[in-house]
Amino acid sequence: FLAQRVVLPKYGFPVDLAVLEVSRSGDRESSQVDLSRDLKLAITDYAPGSRTVANKVLWESAGLKIPTGKALLEYRWSICSNCDAFAASRTTGDVLCAVCGSNETEKSGIFLQPIFGFIGKKCDEKPGESRPQRTVFSQSHFSDYAGLAPDFEESDLGGQRVRIRFSRQGLITVLTRGRGFNVCLSCGFAAPQPRRRPGARNRPAPHDRPPGNRGECSSVLVHRELGHQYLTDVVELDISTAREWRTAWSTLYALLAATPSIGIAAGDVDGTLRSNGPGRAPSLIIFDTVPGGAGHVR
Repeated sequence: FLAQRVVLPKYGFPVDLAVLEVSRSGDRESSQVDLSRDLKLAITDYAPGSRTVANKVLWESAGLKIPTGKALLEYRWSICSNCDAFAASRTTGDVLCAVCGSNETEKSGIFLQPIFGFIGKKCDEKPGESRPQRTVFSQSHFSDYAGLAPDFEESDLGGQRVRIRFSRQGLITVLTRGRGFNVCLSCGFAAPQPRRRPGARNRPAPHDRPPGNRGECSSVLVHRELGHQYLTDVVELDISTAREWRTAWSTLYALLAATPSIGIAAGDVDGTLRSNGPGRAPSLIIFDTVPGGAGHVR
């Protein structure tokens, strides 16, 4: 409880682990492997259709684990067409943009948080000389601050006034980007599929249940992405001169590229932009990639 709310360092208490469960496949080698990842990595490494090598065997993700009587959390995400603000919530219907109040979205979708893990199976193929290619990639977004947002402090950097604020309660949303997945919310079957056409209706589609669940399932397949949310250390920089988004992105990447010069490994921090409304410069968000934070951005 304390680790999830960033009172204790979360990297010491891995509470968001996701397991690719291969024991259901019945293969002898399945008892000799333990495939687990932090959930923000698992949504790409163990995404349905992805393959991984363990104990000289190739394993493939075949679906999402959904225990009896349980359901996966669904979140609706959107990017405002008026101010480019990102939002993610459990609300199923359309909501007004929290930044500018618009109800028009440039992009939107629904993602599942696979908190129960994944179900895998042994592949007939043998591992090759190189690691299996990923089928999807992930993208991080800043959602909001948990609780009250901290106050800005002004600082003089390079002759410019920059507003800066720090929080240990920054909510980061990680989404898979790519074709998305056709998912059965009943049995957990999932497979990579192209995004369905606008106006197309969900229809029952017979499919084999994931390993360990015998028989065929005829429930409806729905288009979903995978995602994960976590709290971590966040620094927000409001630089008035970086008014255009392209300029702000360039400034952000320059800062991230410079982190090794102060002893921080490139993979320990990441960044994104936060909208401040139409016509205003976006803020630069730099955050620790470790859920719960590790003090790097501070």
